[in-house]
Amino acid sequence: VVSKNYYDLSRVDTTNTAVEYAVKSKLDSNSNLAISLWFSPQFDSLNNEYILFGDLAALGGFKIFMSANKFRINVDGNDYEFNHNIVLQKGMWYGLILNINNKFLQTSLSLYKLDQNNNSGTSAGVRPQDNSNDLIEEYTEVKDITSQLVWDGGSNYHLRGNKTYMTNIRVFTNVIEFEQ
Repeated sequence: VVSKNYYDLSRVDTTNTAVEYAVKSKLDSNSNLAISLWFSPQFDSLNNEYILFGDLAALGGFKIFMSANKFRINVDGNDYEFNHNIVLQKGMWYGLILNINNKFLQTSLSLYKLDQNNNSGTSAGVRPQDNSNDLIEEYTEVKDITSQLVWDGGSNYHLRGNKTYMTNIRVFTNVIEFEQ
């Protein structure tokens, strides 16, 4: 069980803001950033791209785009693609961690899914929290970047309609280490 509550962004038009956060979309050259979130795809088309998380800047700013086989991070007009080439299953929950490490000039994206056998809670007398609750690593890639990723989106972070369910969205000022 990821969460009993989630945002149903599949019912919101992709051009509309569903949630506005109190956190400004901004990163300077001396700072790092990590974003973690859980999503469940609700799309059938393999060709569409949706904004998973980001700001409202028309040009520049920061956005995480998602399609069926890749994630695209757009920072101030520059794209960084993470081609995972796995089939995102409709209704399955996936955990995403994006790190932007300006100190070491790296960005990374990791994608996890829940082990359904240990998290279903369907066995009599067995609660999901009593099982291992292991995550299955579906994809991880670390990219070296040539310069710090910086932006000022001029707005707060937002969620838009995007054909997913989403929950547990977090923005951190430190990167999330693989051991965590």
